[in-house]
Amino acid sequence: AGWSVVEGAADRSKNAGASLKPAATQTDITWELERPEDRARWWIRDQLYTVVPRTPLSDSIFTPQWDEAVICIGDVLKFPDSRGFNARTVNGYTFLSPMKITDPAVIEERLKQFVANVQALSSTIDDDLGRYHAEQNAEMEYWRGVSLSTPNLMTLLEHWRRALGTMDRFWKLHFLIVFPRHVLAMMLDHAAHDAGITDAQEIAKLTLSHGMTRQLQLDMELWQLAGRAIDLGLKGTFLGTAEEDLENKLREAANGPVWLDEFARFLEEFGARTVIPDELSDRTWQENPVPVLGTLRAYIAQGGKYDFDRLARDTAAEREKTIKLALAKIKDAAEREKFCDMLIRARKFQQAMEDDNYYFLWSHALVRKVALEIGRRLRAGGVLDSEEHVVFLYRGQMERALVDLASGVYDLGPYAALSRVQKSRWEGWCQLQPPSYIGDFPDEIEDVMVNHFWGIRGRRHLEQMEGEISGLGASAGRVEGIARHVRGPQDFAKIEPGEIMICGSTSPAWTPIFTKIAAVVTDQGGTLSHAAVVAREYGLPAVLGTLHGTKRIRDGSRIRVDGTTGKVEIL
Repeated sequence: AGWSVVEGAADRSKNAGASLKPAATQTDITWELERPEDRARWWIRDQLYTVVPRTPLSDSIFTPQWDEAVICIGDVLKFPDSRGFNARTVNGYTFLSPMKITDPAVIEERLKQFVANVQALSSTIDDDLGRYHAEQNAEMEYWRGVSLSTPNLMTLLEHWRRALGTMDRFWKLHFLIVFPRHVLAMMLDHAAHDAGITDAQEIAKLTLSHGMTRQLQLDMELWQLAGRAIDLGLKGTFLGTAEEDLENKLREAANGPVWLDEFARFLEEFGARTVIPDELSDRTWQENPVPVLGTLRAYIAQGGKYDFDRLARDTAAEREKTIKLALAKIKDAAEREKFCDMLIRARKFQQAMEDDNYYFLWSHALVRKVALEIGRRLRAGGVLDSEEHVVFLYRGQMERALVDLASGVYDLGPYAALSRVQKSRWEGWCQLQPPSYIGDFPDEIEDVMVNHFWGIRGRRHLEQMEGEISGLGASAGRVEGIARHVRGPQDFAKIEPGEIMICGSTSPAWTPIFTKIAAVVTDQGGTLSHAAVVAREYGLPAVLGTLHGTKRIRDGSRIRVDGTTGKVEIL
């Protein structure tokens, strides 16, 4: 009795614990949205960020935050025919539905505001980034001075709510960079077509080579660590030891502690990132460096050297050659000037996005860190079996459990039961095969984000299972090699140099593997997605949005990937 106090609307789920039953099986589970208005719309499943079902805590934080932030930024920028999209979670899986605007008069008025807003953001981007980063760095400095282990429970609750506020602010800043970046990429695409440049691969080359970004710095420092291990005589230790045993072996090896100190400094700077996006159950590199050590071992096996200077020269030269050819097709001087201006803006926002991922991911790691401290307190109070199980309470439940623990007068047993049952339900969700869409999904759709970021073009595309394996040719080139299924960085060590990565999607935590593979094929993702951007920067063929590549391409088979045509052949 009385569970309404911990199962209210703040939990964002009618199943947040009202029934102490484990998850249903695949045969009797329903895929239906809760609100009648939502049932009248179509929804597409997100596979870029919802790699596994969201745990209750992640669902009750990320889903509403994503939903609210997209609408907020969409209305700030005034997208002409869309207000962004809604996000909903069904059985742990996230589904998205665009909020289209159809009134021509409203579209025309918003278009004027939209063009003005994008131009304003583009003209002030350097000053804006300076302000954003100053604000973010100040917040990071604040958190470096916070001790989470010492405060009382109510002060810890205040830390939790500030951490959520920090992440919310970092999300808003992220979208103020990402959305204009997507828009400018599409505007550049249209401008190129108007100029007679219709080859998608050539258009993509126009914004190659982002310069020194936080992401490139991370990649370079990983390779430097690999070279440093060889210089310190640790190559044999790395190649002869399983990655899970490497830390212990290195502590015992000559010069091993020296290298580990350097590795610790790397993790202090770049270790606040997780493998699975928007999921608080996933441990950061700082907490679990084993996958990073496995990647380093592969780099050491390759000699510990990667020619980043050559890569920068080649990509910059390819970009400049493509720009020169494009400008030659634009006869009007004023139009050439406009085209060059748009190019500069598009490249600047692309670089800004690569830098901003550093702050964006750091804020996620911060929220996990505070949540785990709350989990430790709840475990000590007999509420949880493990501090890690805090993710199996919804936000409202976790906060109320902390308050009840502080008060010292309530029976905390029901929270323990909730965490166990919701953990069991989540484990059941992990075994499900969710539908690709819910509702009356159109045969063909035109939506910038769905088409170009998620790489989905309509029902016919989603239901394509027979015949050729095809997707979006997101990065040009043709290569043959061994297909290797990769679920995440835990699999990085098993892929050999020159093999072709087959995966559901990629995120910034995957970038280091791109210096090792020959090509990438994904189930979901479009020309604006992470995999597309990084593949182009590293000069790798990429076919994205195949939908069923991980099902139809057998691990270890030999395949041909054509990133120009978007075709994948099993040889």
